Amino acid sequence: MNSNLHPSKEIVETDPKFLEFRQQLLQEADRLIFLAIDNYARGMEALRASSSTWSFVSFYYASMYAAKAILALHGCWFQGNGSWLQAENLNQGSQSFKYYNTRPNMYTRIHSVSASGSHQIFWSAYYAAAGRLAIYYEPQHTKAVRPNAGDEHWQIRVRNDLNYHPISAFRLIDDFSRRFAASPTPMNLPSELATIIEMVEAMLDLLKFNVSDFNFGTQIYIPSSFFGVRDRSLQQLGVQHPALTAHVGGRLPGYCF
Repeated sequence: MNSNLHPSKEIVETDPKFLEFRQQLLQEADRLIFLAIDNYARGMEALRASSSTWSFVSFYYASMYAAKAILALHGCWFQGNGSWLQAENLNQGSQSFKYYNTRPNMYTRIHSVSASGSHQIFWSAYYAAAGRLAIYYEPQHTKAVRPNAGDEHWQIRVRNDLNYHPISAFRLIDDFSRRFAASPTPMNLPSELATIIEMVEAMLDLLKFNVSDFNFGTQIYIPSSFFGVRDRSLQQLGVQHPALTAHVGGRLPGYCF
């Protein structure tokens, strides 16, 4: 083990702190699932030539929230560039974990790792952990736990390229316009969009599989009128109301001047 690690006291299953951690981590997983679904929905709503770059950004964050939720559902958590939770005992009834931290202080963390860098670290950690789960899942879940073409940071590079380089953004807009006009089907999207949509949908399918398999449910952000009914709650919160869709459809043509 790295000599710079500073482990906390081992937390065992019978410790109240273990139960508190488990409850909070599962609630965080539920929140992340909602955010993943919401960003997927927003990306789909924006899926047109003019906002195709923003669709990719939305899908990117959908994938990140989904990846964090997948880890959380398996008792894993990763924070920043030098702290994580590590299971010490996996035997039911005597499970335990430790918190490890390689960071000397918060100032160093803030000033030594950029936002992009922290995302790279997260995705490397995610694929290292999630790859071990691949043998337990169905083939359709492979894209959820394996990086695209073996590249752990593909989605970060594409997101940054589209977000910060106008020429790349306009190329995607042009590619979207030409491809989709010729054949308006999801299979005919630019490769960047098609790939990340497949990735996100595989992650959401995997989360759905886990939620069902684990009989998972928490009380995080469920409206009182739909308490205990996950699918209706998520639809109510994440799907745009037809009245708003109709409003946009009626007003937008007048603003295209």
